[in-house]
Amino acid sequence: MFGGRHRVGVVRRTQSVTGTARLMLKTENGRRRSPVDAIVRLLFGCDMKAEPLRLIDGGYEPCEPKNATHLRLHLPGPLPNRILPVMIGGRREGTPNWTWNGSVDSPTVRPSVLTRGGDIDGEHVCHSWINDGRVQFLGDCTHELAGQTVDLLDVD
Repeated sequence: MFGGRHRVGVVRRTQSVTGTARLMLKTENGRRRSPVDAIVRLLFGCDMKAEPLRLIDGGYEPCEPKNATHLRLHLPGPLPNRILPVMIGGRREGTPNWTWNGSVDSPTVRPSVLTRGGDIDGEHVCHSWINDGRVQFLGDCTHELAGQTVDLLDVD
């Protein structure tokens, strides 16, 4: 079990478009997990605050942080799920990417994250900084967490 909730259902070897072999684990709820994700969850008994993803053939798959093209975060509030294009290191000028420190348990991304969206309660604006696994909701947020700093939720 990983993080007390996930059981490995299937271990399978897949091959990418480039011919590179990958080992993927499938949990009982059908989610694919990378071996790195499985090891982190097994060793530390916790879920991650950020899930590194790689965009392949129009879909995302879990990967090691160094291979990530995207990062999945789960924030408290009315617009919880974010998938951001990321890069580790380098200069982001001229790219649509956020920089990411490479940490799955204490992620920091730059610049701030501004999201607009709606649900049955109406339209929402969520503007935040992600620092060391915590979310600082800025004053222009239109929800009850504006002005507060709270922990990121686990991605699962």
